[in-house]
Amino acid sequence: AWRLQRVLTFLSFFSENSAALKTLKTMLRVIVESAANIPKNKFGKPDPIASVIFKDEKKKTKAIDSELNPVWNEILEFDLKGIALDISSSLQIIVKDFETLGQNKLIGTATLALKELVGTQSRSHPYKLIPLLNEKGLETGATIDLVVGYEPPAGPPNPNDPGGTNMQGTGDGEEDGGDEDMADGGTRGLSQGGPSGTREAQLTRRITKGKKNRRALSNKPQDFQIRVRVIEGRQLCGNNIKPVVKVHVCGQTHRTRIKRGNNPYFDEMFFYNIHLTPSELFDEIISIRVYDSYSLRADSLMGEFKIDIGYVYDEPGHAAMRKWLLLNDPEDTNSGAKGYLKVSMFVLGTGDEPPVENRERSNDNDDVESNLLLPAGIALRWVTFVLKIYRAEDIPQMDDAFAQTVKELFGADADKKNLVDPFVEVCFAGKKVCTNIIEKNANPEWNQLINLQIKFPSMCEKIRLTVYDWDRLTKNDAVGTTYLNLSRIAASGGEVEELSSSGAGASSYEANTGET
Repeated sequence: AWRLQRVLTFLSFFSENSAALKTLKTMLRVIVESAANIPKNKFGKPDPIASVIFKDEKKKTKAIDSELNPVWNEILEFDLKGIALDISSSLQIIVKDFETLGQNKLIGTATLALKELVGTQSRSHPYKLIPLLNEKGLETGATIDLVVGYEPPAGPPNPNDPGGTNMQGTGDGEEDGGDEDMADGGTRGLSQGGPSGTREAQLTRRITKGKKNRRALSNKPQDFQIRVRVIEGRQLCGNNIKPVVKVHVCGQTHRTRIKRGNNPYFDEMFFYNIHLTPSELFDEIISIRVYDSYSLRADSLMGEFKIDIGYVYDEPGHAAMRKWLLLNDPEDTNSGAKGYLKVSMFVLGTGDEPPVENRERSNDNDDVESNLLLPAGIALRWVTFVLKIYRAEDIPQMDDAFAQTVKELFGADADKKNLVDPFVEVCFAGKKVCTNIIEKNANPEWNQLINLQIKFPSMCEKIRLTVYDWDRLTKNDAVGTTYLNLSRIAASGGEVEELSSSGAGASSYEANTGET
């Protein structure tokens, strides 16, 4: 009886502390994101499947049917059983063409050194555009993208260990609000200074948390409703086009009304009622295609975008709202962007309430780049837009006599001739940068360089420049606004001279682009 009591006590202790013991595991997590430019075989498109091997332990993704640019977004975990990584640790990646009958055919392999992850702190490291090699060690032209996360054995942190990413705050107790600034497919969480390594760590946290949230769902067939709101398109390629959008989900297809032009506004919502198990549903794809209805040819497809339903479900509120999708040619990913489409997507279970969505049309203050999703195999370059602002002339008085009297009461100097304190605000893709304020000067000279980090090619066309009169006590007054067309600058890389303002006064600008 005494021995039985000891065993029951141990089992009770283990059950109560199993969650804590789980967090102490030494884990290696590999997010197999996507591959690009996989060559065709003799019989058409392959069915790629990826395998990851670490010290004779092998994990596999699911196979993607007939796809040259597969997107897996699967997490493969390796329990290191308390053994830390060393500088010689590596991963072997094997991508094959899945065959239902017979042996899978090799597409390419790659070896990743894990020395960047070695240390006493949790880390997440991206491996982007890793080339896949054939049997002879030659590049096949195909690449693969992964993110590898490492949780070292428990122990005191080493203060001399730089660059670690603390991932202890990713447990189930984290609030949903913490995901608001995380990267998603495309591009949230990036600073204006350019891409950051923390983006992949945030992606790891988001996917890991999403997997935990999915486990709470019963794996029985149940009712889901998928909503897709097609809002607007921008910079769709072609001349004299009549675009129409087709959305395909789980065998159901809806289409928008036909519009005209390269920047159509749709604002149409589609509903899809699905009865599947969660595991089956989350592996399904939302396919969004834009066609030119004016063309009767078979190649009237202008561009497409595909996204996993599970990806949308893992977002806060189970919704990806007001996202810009970069459209591309599925047959030729090297052809670049074919336009942009703004959509909102919701995956709702029984009893779920959709989050409130802002239904206003986009404006110059929209943070476009932080809400841009990219398809697999497409990458945008970070470039620095350099704008030199020289001077302005004859800026009119904006403060009236009453405002000047108030300023005098608060100690401001009286100056009847120069009641303007000008500065320039530069706005592009939701980002704002301002010059210095020159007080009491109707003919200011800034001679100042303004730097903006933007993604190129950009879906935003106009750069807005506004001259303001700064006010210490009240709201700043807009003196005048002018716009620069990015296409002119990016095409020539030269100067834009003597642009007249839409308000009072005139100004001259010099703009150059250069890759960071």
